[in-house]
Amino acid sequence: MKYLLVILAKSDKQDEFVNFIANELTTLCQNNQVKFFYTQESIFFSFETDIDVSELEGIIFDMFNHMDLIYFLSEYTPDKMFTNMSEKDRKSTRLNSSHVKRSR
Repeated sequence: MKYLLVILAKSDKQDEFVNFIANELTTLCQNNQVKFFYTQESIFFSFETDIDVSELEGIIFDMFNHMDLIYFLSEYTPDKMFTNMSEKDRKSTRLNSSHVKRSR
């Protein structure tokens, strides 16, 4: 199953923080691929794993329980997602969101 993990957090070392989480998520993936896009205060990860969603939620909770952040974990269903990003920007993100529909 494909998942989207959105994290709202600001770190003095955002690059290191993003790489730490990406490495942790990679251990959960059967294909070792974690795609991400981030800014100074938000991070978007997409990844695929065979782990059941209820078990994955526990793993993610344990990973972030001691951190001061907010996260959202959901199935990654691009055909049910919408964005206002331009076609160019959607194709250029590391999330590969080119198949996400553009809002009106």
